[in-house]
Amino acid sequence: SLGFFTLGSITHDNSLPVVLSSFTAAVVDGSVELKWRTESEVHNLGFDLYRSESGDGPYVKVNGLRIEGAGSTTTFHEYAYVDRFVREGRRYFYYLEDIDFSSVRTKSPIVEVLVARRLPEQFALLQNAPNPFNPDTEIRYQLPEASVAVIAIYDALGREVRVLVDGFVQAGYRSMVWDGRDEAGELVASGVYVVRMEAEDFLAVRKLTLIR
Repeated sequence: SLGFFTLGSITHDNSLPVVLSSFTAAVVDGSVELKWRTESEVHNLGFDLYRSESGDGPYVKVNGLRIEGAGSTTTFHEYAYVDRFVREGRRYFYYLEDIDFSSVRTKSPIVEVLVARRLPEQFALLQNAPNPFNPDTEIRYQLPEASVAVIAIYDALGREVRVLVDGFVQAGYRSMVWDGRDEAGELVASGVYVVRMEAEDFLAVRKLTLIR
């Protein structure tokens, strides 16, 4: 699939050259769907779409083959293209170029869209990495909703070593680093430790191995 399709047309009495009446970008299922409408087209060979992560560019073409135009017509046409090569948490800028039979290009206004991060579907405490570790390790967890969470490190005897999180945390994908120190800031000895997470009705533990 090339990512584009024609949505439809209806008779519209307008004999001017390509008239772009709308150009929009929206996030749909993690991709960016771009839609545009022409009120009329004269000698319109087709369209190219360009994307950047900055309004000032640089811009790169996102469609492989040219998106075919309607040639010469006095009916309105609606088009759409799905850009699947986007990443969550990024803001994107797009413009559209129509190309006539003489290869003359006309650029549209720029549209902007934010691909927001999707929330996780469930609570989770992921395995730390690296593991074994020295001197520190990353602990990742996720919350599908804002919650009061407690995440703490315990030694092999079940004694509390360090509290990493204790309070209200916004929903999302989270991470922190444990530097192998206790609450007093002292380095702890080599050995097997446990990280324990509690949030709402969720409870999970993971083993961590520290090697000095």
